[in-house]
Amino acid sequence: MSNRRRGRRGQALVELGISLPVIIVIAFVAGDLGRAFYYRLPVAAMASAGARLGATANTGDVGSAVRIQTGAVPNTAAVWGQAYTSGSTNGSDSDCSNSNVSSQRCGDPSGCVPNSSFWSTPGPGVTSGANPIACFAMRSCTVNTGGSSAHDGQCTAPTGCTSATGAWQIRPLAASSQSSPPCLAALQVTVVYRFVASTPVVAAFFSGPGHSLFETATATSVEEY
Repeated sequence: MSNRRRGRRGQALVELGISLPVIIVIAFVAGDLGRAFYYRLPVAAMASAGARLGATANTGDVGSAVRIQTGAVPNTAAVWGQAYTSGSTNGSDSDCSNSNVSSQRCGDPSGCVPNSSFWSTPGPGVTSGANPIACFAMRSCTVNTGGSSAHDGQCTAPTGCTSATGAWQIRPLAASSQSSPPCLAALQVTVVYRFVASTPVVAAFFSGPGHSLFETATATSVEEY
């Protein structure tokens, strides 16, 4: 009887040894997927906050509105790279506060795409190798407000307008919505968060640089000033 009991205990230990690593991996995978999902809402909220401020105030700092919207993504130079600005530390792409200046540089000049140099350029005062993990970009665009428009918030080029979007980093100039037609009178803000999975199993499914998941949200608002 004792031999049978010892055999059962040995079998249980073997089963535990086989199943425990699988359970641990599943737990880590579930944790990574949960973290990835968690960042979707803050990213969308930051894009909306930037577009809202930029469309309603011609001297509001769009970059600041984006970065302070949520505590889920810290407002630091290490996180935001050259787009970061504070009272004493400014990055080279942090001038986001005046729609009367057409030469301003605000946000990533490449639109926060995964292969942008932004992701390997440390912020002001940050040591080399500390790559940013959050990015925002802004540009002016035209939203078709005609009666036949789908009003889907996408940048389009109505009759009389030469292009649907302007260059990244440039917000609509003040009073451009009063022109006829109101070309490039809307503001488009994109926010991207680079999520790095802690589990190799999850990271293997991400095709972005460094096996990262680039969570993206874009918001568009028509200029109101």
